[in-house]
Formats: sequence, structure tokens, C-alpha cells
Amino acid sequence: MKFKIVAAAALAAMAGFAQAATHDWGTHAIVEAGGGFASGAGASLSDTYKFSLSSQTGVLAVAVSNDFGYFNLTGGKIELFKEGSTTAIGSFSFDDSVSTFSFGTLLAGNYFYAVTGKVASDAFAATYQLNSQLAPVPEPETYALMLAGLGAVAFVARRRKQQA
Repeated sequence: MKFKIVAAAALAAMAGFAQAATHDWGTHAIVEAGGGFASGAGASLSDTYKFSLSSQTGVLAVAVSNDFGYFNLTGGKIELFKEGSTTAIGSFSFDDSVSTFSFGTLLAGNYFYAVTGKVASDAFAATYQLNSQLAPVPEPETYALMLAGLGAVAFVARRRKQQA
């Protein structure tokens, strides 16, 4: 009986517990990861992940909520902002299936992800995972070398066709 009272008190204390955390990744590594948790039916989840880019690069985000049993996140959303701006560069929704979104090529500077969602009304809690990956942008010399190679292949193919 005492256990039931303690368990009920613990559940009541956790009900409506909402997470609002800020994480600072510093300079974005090739892959960064984060995750969050909120408990209590209807509780809001609102996390921020700050990072900086030292050079122009592509950014790709992957998110999923871990909906199983008494866990269920609704309205999961990832938005990317440049520091100091209130207009999102891009956004995407996510749920219990993996969602991937490319934010394209970003310039060097400071950015942050805003992650929001709610614990479903029939759930005890909600969790999510966010992964952010960088895809370096090729230098102009790389494109020039590729075009030179294609030109050489075309030249050889044309000479062979003329000889045949």
C-alpha cells in the first residue's frame, strides 16, 4: 500500500513536467546529436541547440520521436534559425518514423535548432532524438577538375568515333 502511495505521488509530481533546455554544441562537428524528454499528458517540449559554422557548408537534420507504450510525442517540429533572426531558414515535422531534412548550404555563422512538441493527451511522456550532419560544399577547383575530366572523356570518345 505504501508503494502505491509513493508511486502515485511520484507520478503526480512528474505530471505536467515540461522540458525547456538550451544546449550549446559550439563549433558544429561532422555529426552532432541531442535528445529530449517531457512527461505528463499535454506537457510541452521546447529545446534549443546552438552551434556555429566556421565555413560554408551543407546541413542535414534527422529527427524521430520514440513512441512506444505510454510514450507519444505529437506536433514534433524542428526549425533552424540564424542567430538574431526570427525567420526560420527551414523547418520540418517529425514523429515516430525517421524524418530527414536538408537545410541546404549555409554560410559561416551562428545558428540554432528550435525543437518543439507535446506529450499526447493519452500518453505518460514523450522523447525524441535529433542528429545534425554537415556536408562540406565542394571548392570551385573541384568543379573545374570534374569538368576538365569530362572534357577529356568526350575528346577521347570523339576521336575513337572518327577513327571507326
